[in-house]
Amino acid sequence: MDALFDGLLEAFLEFLFDLVFDESYLSSENSKLPKPIRYVIFIVAALFMVGLILAILGFGIYILPTTKAGGIALIVLGVGLLFIVIRQVRKVSRKRKEKKQDVFSADYDPSEQR
Repeated sequence: MDALFDGLLEAFLEFLFDLVFDESYLSSENSKLPKPIRYVIFIVAALFMVGLILAILGFGIYILPTTKAGGIALIVLGVGLLFIVIRQVRKVSRKRKEKKQDVFSADYDPSEQR
């Protein structure tokens, strides 16, 4: 029974993460969606990611007095995830700025984008 529960929980979490991360990323780049909807999707995904990282950090701090190794491991994992998210956000924003600058340059050719 526990194996069935673990399998269902794993499938649910995989679906949830796939929905939040992959679909929000794809929809944020889709120009067919109105901007307010894209912003709401982005904000929901960002809040979910921040909440997840804060939950990992908080749980690490919570179990630190009882289990030093586990607490430190969770804190390191949370800080590592935080740095990865910050790096990815910077990379994406830099790429979007470069793309926006290319659009306004004199030698821009819209047929090269496809």
